[in-house]
Amino acid sequence: MASAIDEATAAYELGDVQRANEILEGRAAQAAEAAAAIDDRELGRRLDDARREASGNLAAPPRGAAGSRATKQNRNLSYDLSR
Repeated sequence: MASAIDEATAAYELGDVQRANEILEGRAAQAAEAAAAIDDRELGRRLDDARREASGNLAAPPRGAAGSRATKQNRNLSYDLSR
């Protein structure tokens, strides 16, 4: 999921918000399936929380201060997930 957030954020930085959301939602669905397959509800919850947070950040316009803040927040979220 961390790499999905990174990929989505890269698309977002280029101004392709639709592609960013497609990446995020597609990879989130795969991550949710994997968590369900191993019957790890806590992992599923954590991944879903991360998806919601990252998706909310992508709602800001990519240019300007809001976009910079959204990018930084998603980079931090990705880092936290990868630890």
